[in-house]
Amino acid sequence: MILSEISGSSMPIIAVYVGRFHPMGMHHYLTYVAASRIFGANDTYIVTSDTVKLPKSPLNFAEKEKIAIAHGVPEDKIVFCRSGYQPLELHQKIQRERKISDDEYAIVFIVGDKDMREDPRFSSLGGMTKPTKRNPVPRPRYMRMFPSDIRDLQPASKHGYVYTVPHVSYRLPNGDESSGTNLRNFLYASTPEQFEEAMGFFDQEIYDLLKDKFDPANLHGVSTLTEAKRSRSKLVHGQQAYSDYLEEIMSELQFIKKSYESTRKSGYRYRKEASKLQDAYSELRRLKRKNDKLLLAKSLNEHYSLGYSNVKISHEGDINREETRDFIRTFKP
Repeated sequence: MILSEISGSSMPIIAVYVGRFHPMGMHHYLTYVAASRIFGANDTYIVTSDTVKLPKSPLNFAEKEKIAIAHGVPEDKIVFCRSGYQPLELHQKIQRERKISDDEYAIVFIVGDKDMREDPRFSSLGGMTKPTKRNPVPRPRYMRMFPSDIRDLQPASKHGYVYTVPHVSYRLPNGDESSGTNLRNFLYASTPEQFEEAMGFFDQEIYDLLKDKFDPANLHGVSTLTEAKRSRSKLVHGQQAYSDYLEEIMSELQFIKKSYESTRKSGYRYRKEASKLQDAYSELRRLKRKNDKLLLAKSLNEHYSLGYSNVKISHEGDINREETRDFIRTFKP
């Protein structure tokens, strides 16, 4: 039975499972399932951010969302939030879809008992805030422990609550406990069969994605592109290596942009992010064209210095059509 039905609570209880999910493993999914059984599948959400920070956070929100859906989490229950424990975007979604304000529902954050014991964020629940210069008057802390009597729950506009669930221990095929680090290491070296045993599903696209994302060379910032990129501190404007490096980065940006899928499917936030990537791509293309122009100027000047005196080259990096046409007409190898 769902907890709110047992207690007869008239106020909806929204359960939130906050996580980094790099990637979501079976231990995460089973925790979500346990929360869904307690609070109801319709009222249980997973929230996560779009933060990518190597080596421990290599996945963006779109990639984490694909993995969660493959596990079996409904797409509409996976919500992007910049701050998991201040889930503004989730509140907006609930108020938009259910037509209720945060005065009309309670919010509960799902935490495993292992994290509850070890994470200092949960060591000072309840009580009053400490006075500061900005807020000199103490006030009740927003986050509290879940009450023993569900009828004591206050609406989300006043308080949020932490609900502790048993720690889920899931063993990977190699015997290690499933955790972020262990899972990344295991999946990188896994066969399709091992991947399925570890994750509970197999999807070729996700398999290929995670093999690439969890490659130690990529996680730790070791480039697999060109020597020019690895030695970018030595790159000099006006050299071919400079253009080569820019072209490599442009290719990477295009690859990343593809992860946002079609603009029709992804929605406004994804279109906005894709637009930022396109702006960066356009700026790099402008720099590359400028450098290529400079390279052409150098090449023309070299030919000019070999005796093609009828060709007049203006200052380096500023070749016009007339000069190029004169060079082609005059130069005879």
